[in-house]
Amino acid sequence: KPRCTNCKIKGHTKDNCFADGGGKVNERPDWWIKQQEAAKKNKAKQDDGYDNVAFLITSDFRDDAEAHSSSQSTGCDMIFDSGATRHFSPNRANFTNFKEIPPIPI
Repeated sequence: KPRCTNCKIKGHTKDNCFADGGGKVNERPDWWIKQQEAAKKNKAKQDDGYDNVAFLITSDFRDDAEAHSSSQSTGCDMIFDSGATRHFSPNRANFTNFKEIPPIPI
């Protein structure tokens, strides 16, 4: 499939692109307009002033990642989702702040 040089999405060329700068910008179908409006609404919901949180969390783990990569592997690699609200791990050493929760049967 071709990749559009305008919007960078696979499946069409710039000549057939509905996005700004594309060849069919004035021929946008209703479904495309609705899709773009929905995407804007979702983005607006996510824009809550926490732009630097992922950076801060990433920087906290960057030193640990560098230390881990330069030392011998323990055979237990972990990936933390810096965009997540909460994390859990059996190893307290992975965190600088943590809240212990009581075990409950599932």
